[in-house]
Amino acid sequence: MKKKRTPAFKAFWGNMQDVTQLLEIHGKFGGAGPDVLNNSAVVLLVACWEAYLEDLVSYAYDRRLVLAGRGWRKVLTAHKSKTIKDFRSTFSENVNRFFSEALAIPKISQSWHWPGMTEQRARKELDNIVHVRGSIAHRVRRSPAISLSDVTSYQDHISRLVEHTDLEVWVSLKLW
Repeated sequence: MKKKRTPAFKAFWGNMQDVTQLLEIHGKFGGAGPDVLNNSAVVLLVACWEAYLEDLVSYAYDRRLVLAGRGWRKVLTAHKSKTIKDFRSTFSENVNRFFSEALAIPKISQSWHWPGMTEQRARKELDNIVHVRGSIAHRVRRSPAISLSDVTSYQDHISRLVEHTDLEVWVSLKLW
């Protein structure tokens, strides 16, 4: 059976082209050491993750709104807008809260596991990536510096989170 994917999933991969392009430039000109391209890639990667989460919640919410009557649709649309607007940080606890408030999925992170990765470790790794992004964005220079292998590892982790989150939303909300 072919896996269903949300428009948010497809948009994520479109957005990730910028990260891929930075890594390609890095490979041609930057070498393997830490530099501004690695920092930029981390900032973009977390921005892609955040945009994906907001797009996914918006899509799933809209799919559910079809069932609401006119009056409720207006109220629920306002709630959706406020919930998405108030979503600030992509640390795992905030992502869980976001999905719980917006879609009544109490703990989306329960879907973040795969061979060799537990939910707890997946959350910890995500929180580390978001922390690294914050330290780059707010301090510009980060110590210790981020290497190309760090960026590649972060990219792989976020990509897996997107895969598992997307599938969980499809299944939990019966969007088939």
